[in-house]
Amino acid sequence: MFEKFDKDGSGKLDKGELTNVLGELNLKFDDPELYSKFVEKAWEDADSDDSDRVDYDEFLKLFKKVFAPANRFGNKLRKACGRGETELVKELVSRGCHPNCADGAGYTCLHHAAEYGQVEVIKLLAEMLPQQLALDAKDKHGWTPLICAAATGMTDACTALKSLGCDMGATTNCGRTALHWASSKGHEETTKYLITQKMDANAIDRSGWTALNCAALHDQIKPAKVLLSAKANTELVDKAGYRVAKYSNDKMLQEIAAPLSKKRGK
Repeated sequence: MFEKFDKDGSGKLDKGELTNVLGELNLKFDDPELYSKFVEKAWEDADSDDSDRVDYDEFLKLFKKVFAPANRFGNKLRKACGRGETELVKELVSRGCHPNCADGAGYTCLHHAAEYGQVEVIKLLAEMLPQQLALDAKDKHGWTPLICAAATGMTDACTALKSLGCDMGATTNCGRTALHWASSKGHEETTKYLITQKMDANAIDRSGWTALNCAALHDQIKPAKVLLSAKANTELVDKAGYRVAKYSNDKMLQEIAAPLSKKRGK
């Protein structure tokens, strides 16, 4: 395409020729303001020798910036990450669409990949951007990719993020950890995994709640058993002045009472 529009065979394109190339590549800016915002700015960066013409390497640099900036293709990239479309992810990232750019809720590509358990996408992003990928980026509620993975029961995604060095102790704006959310949503295996990673079963959020409180409120017996086996403290008092029993149904109360009975029996 570069050669086709290099009419004089100089090995360089001027701005008029550039516009024709971009149009041929289905990148048209009918709005002059958009053209100025994307193309003119990229031209300034690409034309390193200020010759008002760009050679092939400079053109590729410009094209990468104009064709796939995050504000044009970010949504497409985030969807591809959530859907596990690795080839599309690779293409868009290679063309300059940065996975750290977030949507209106603060969700990055890694949030989407983690929430849907797309382990191959997580690994691909880390491979393509080993020093730049924001492993612990937080959305507007303080959720990190790890917390998203834990809340949806994506244990493999949690494992992948851990191997990349994510912050296992990250908390949301309300002070809850990945363990709080895995327990709240009833994900037994994820709860087990997080416990094996030495996460504190008695960590409290801003309300003074532990993961066991969260499990109890939502009648999540299986995660509660895991937490009780990990010596979750049933006697902690939250900021409302209640112990976990206050939020428990009859079945949960039986589970809570069992370790207490053993302890008293000794």
